[in-house]
Amino acid sequence: MATHGYPSIDKKDPIEYINSSKLFKYAQVAKKILGDFEDLFVWKVQMKSPSYCNNAWYVGLATHEDPFLMNFTITSGNLNVEFRFSQFLPEEIFDNLKWQTKNWRRMDVNSYRMEYIKHAIASYVYNIRPYVVENKIKVGGRSFVEDIIFQDMSKIYPDVLIERNKRLDVLRSDKGVPLEFDIYIPELNIAVEVQGPQHFKKIFGDNSRLIHNDIYKKEWCGKNKTNLLCINWDEYNIKILKLKKARRIEKLKDMVCHLIESKEFAKDWPDDFS
Repeated sequence: MATHGYPSIDKKDPIEYINSSKLFKYAQVAKKILGDFEDLFVWKVQMKSPSYCNNAWYVGLATHEDPFLMNFTITSGNLNVEFRFSQFLPEEIFDNLKWQTKNWRRMDVNSYRMEYIKHAIASYVYNIRPYVVENKIKVGGRSFVEDIIFQDMSKIYPDVLIERNKRLDVLRSDKGVPLEFDIYIPELNIAVEVQGPQHFKKIFGDNSRLIHNDIYKKEWCGKNKTNLLCINWDEYNIKILKLKKARRIEKLKDMVCHLIESKEFAKDWPDDFS
């Protein structure tokens, strides 16, 4: 069973929570890395039984306890640095790291040079800091995929305005509420929706209203000659997201081109793609 410690409350150094001598070596490595970043702080430590030999340090900006930005997972034989919002990693680093979960990337001290690890942390913190300060960090897999797709669409269409979470006054639900496109390119009449599992089955209760709005968006796009690409984010995680950047962008571009050439104005990926 895991227990937790809170360094800011307990007035302890994170290394004081280590509950097995087997973890001490890599705990020292974690402390050494964090010692180079005055703007980072370990807000919580998770301790498992000594027989399990695993501690996790939850790291965030020293000025903001929420959200945690990284996990430093310490085992008897390694230290993993896990990036919880890895879409904020520079592209060249993102592609070089290992997968931790569907959304997180990680690097460990046995596989990566210390200088590279510190460079990745510094770049990541630099990129994510403004979003933390402005309280714009969204937690969840869908947000992660949206960010990556937005970045990739920006590579495909570098010279046009691409908007996020765009609500059109002319696109309203039957209750009069403006509906949102996750990604919208007005100049090219292209919209992208990144749809989580709640769009396909009941996850958070009744989803009939959500499905009704999805259908209406498609009908509206058909009438207004707007190309709408609806992406199943779970499938995107499995089939596209783990590809190298160049191949990933190529796949997304193929989807958009297929949609435009079909002249159907709305398609679901992957269901409507051969």
